[in-house]
Amino acid sequence: MLQETGERQVKNRLVDVDFDHRMRYEFAASLSKEGLHIADIGCGIGYGSYTLACSTGCNSVTGIDIAEEAISYAKIYYQHPKIKFVVDDITLNQIEYQGKFDLITAFEVVEHVPNSLEFLRCISQMLTVDGIVVFTTPNEDVIPYSPEMFKFHVKHYTEKDLSALLEISGLEVIYHFSQNGTIIYGFPGNAFHVLICRKNGSKVLPSKGTALDNTHLNQAMACFERINWLLDHVPQENTGTLMGQLKNQLYNMNPFRQELISHKDAYLRKYMPQTCRDNPNFVDLIEELNPGDVVSQTFICYKPGLCGIEILPALYCTEFTGLLIAILYDDENNPCAMGTFSQVYDNQELLLSFAPYMDSKDKTFRLELSLAELSVGSRISFYKTKEQADCYLFCNEVRIPSTLTYKLLFY
Repeated sequence: MLQETGERQVKNRLVDVDFDHRMRYEFAASLSKEGLHIADIGCGIGYGSYTLACSTGCNSVTGIDIAEEAISYAKIYYQHPKIKFVVDDITLNQIEYQGKFDLITAFEVVEHVPNSLEFLRCISQMLTVDGIVVFTTPNEDVIPYSPEMFKFHVKHYTEKDLSALLEISGLEVIYHFSQNGTIIYGFPGNAFHVLICRKNGSKVLPSKGTALDNTHLNQAMACFERINWLLDHVPQENTGTLMGQLKNQLYNMNPFRQELISHKDAYLRKYMPQTCRDNPNFVDLIEELNPGDVVSQTFICYKPGLCGIEILPALYCTEFTGLLIAILYDDENNPCAMGTFSQVYDNQELLLSFAPYMDSKDKTFRLELSLAELSVGSRISFYKTKEQADCYLFCNEVRIPSTLTYKLLFY
């Protein structure tokens, strides 16, 4: 029977998988484009492959893991028409996958591999010419490796270690991001490295996805999150690393303090839900949603090349945990895009992206948001705007005389 080890999630519902593990796949999904072939290396029980299949417009996802029992579990609980789960070791079967994948994820895998150089070279060979790989691994500068604490790991890597390793593996770093807990930061230095790489010589330049910008506020928040992570995970007798992080935090506080003073009102509106009424762009909230509730709105598109919609939720708590499904229907009621969101922060724009709909001008679309699951303690709603529209917003088929906050994106 498959057991929890602290290294592998064993949960048969996506909403029960730990936030930090799910966030990595949601971040990778934010980098995806329409029609890609994706490989999820070290897929474990398959929740990540399932997330990628459901929340992107990919053609296929191949979930690969060396553990037969994990793949068997994945086939029971996380199967999807787009997914093929495979028991395999890519370092022993390189030719099978050569040049086949546009996007590869390898989350918390490289630290388990004895020959990391060979592993990364295999990943490089699996990519298409303009493919990218997203991988994460513990940061040795924040989480020092010890065999007693990390009995399933071989090694942790510093930024310098990774740079040297990647330089000779055939991969080039495009972005070096990092993660603490449930947040992907758009800069290095946190508990986990998050790297987006391309093949040497490729010119592909993906977006930065949902990574947070490198601001004084986010730097300060990252320091606090590192401390929280260490308090939760590092044995209490190992205080040296924790004290070093505290010292860095004090050093970073002054520029953050100055920025907070100069942007106080904006930060309060953005990061504190109870003050959202101070923002002149927003008015009342739609009533709090319950599992099974559906919010929908029809709208007329005013330009050709519609390729995405950004939706702004309002939370009654710091974060929402559940499953929110967004579907866009065209004027013939055919679904043309779908996205799933299992973790949301207050004022975080949710992006539903899809292949450009080139003849979208003057066509009527319907955006439908349904709350499929909701964890205990989570509460969610959506802002309404002051702007009135010719089309209407409905909550559970009841008309509401205001428009839902969204932004249309065009090709």
